[in-house]
Amino acid sequence: MEIRREVKVGAVALVTVIIVYISLNYLKGNQLFERGRTYYALYDDVEGLTADSKVLLNGLRVGRVKDVNFMSGKHGKLLVTFVVFNDLIEIPENTIAEIASSDFFGSRAIYLYPGESSDLVNEGDTLKSRIKGDMLTELSKRFQPIEKEGVNLLSSFDSALVVFTAAANSIRNTSESVNGLIVDEKSKIDELLDNLIAITGSLKENNDELSNILTNFSDISDTLAQAQIAETLENLQKTTEDLSETLIKINEGEGTLGLLVNDSTLYRNLEKASKDLDHLILDVKENPGRYVRVSVFGKK
Repeated sequence: MEIRREVKVGAVALVTVIIVYISLNYLKGNQLFERGRTYYALYDDVEGLTADSKVLLNGLRVGRVKDVNFMSGKHGKLLVTFVVFNDLIEIPENTIAEIASSDFFGSRAIYLYPGESSDLVNEGDTLKSRIKGDMLTELSKRFQPIEKEGVNLLSSFDSALVVFTAAANSIRNTSESVNGLIVDEKSKIDELLDNLIAITGSLKENNDELSNILTNFSDISDTLAQAQIAETLENLQKTTEDLSETLIKINEGEGTLGLLVNDSTLYRNLEKASKDLDHLILDVKENPGRYVRVSVFGKK
């Protein structure tokens, strides 16, 4: 009776262990009685790939990693053994076994990328291999061009800022030069206006005498011609007309004033004409008989 009870307890324990083992393998995606074709792949680094990692083809799990271990005589090479369960899957010779991330958390799996060869690999053959970075690494690679563009954009912005600063400095220097030029020209304009005011004042003071001279001009023209004064008076009249026209243009805001400021020859001619006029008026005052004696006495 006691023996039967122990047998029952042992049987229950054995069944429990078997059920737990089967459950664990099922949860891992393993088959209890695993049958399939075994293949190999060599890697320099498996990047976290472990036994029981998935083997995927076109997104479907078709096998599992059976073992990961160093291969003797290969200087640190890692030999990965994996099993493909489905006998219907044909694997061409140039198929690549790539280690890559299977989820965002970095779990690694083997992805099979079938080649185009018509020849198939045999069970136990070693496939070509490669490694793909995890998702974060791939994202970093994808963002590298954007990062470079950002750096180039910042460099362009810095260059544009330098050009803008140089342009602003140039504008400021130009403004200072213009202000200095205006100050310099203002002094010349003020000086010229003072001279013009003095000339017009002198003409106004001697207006009566000039009127008498001009009134008697027709009477003394012959004498003036003989005395070589006619040409001087003609020049005086022309100069007076030019001066009046110049003053009108200045009052109307035309560019004659700028011409007077910048054209030194015209300025000197005007100054000379003014001096000639002053000398003539002074000579008329001091020697009136020189200009009027013949015509005046002739009329009598």
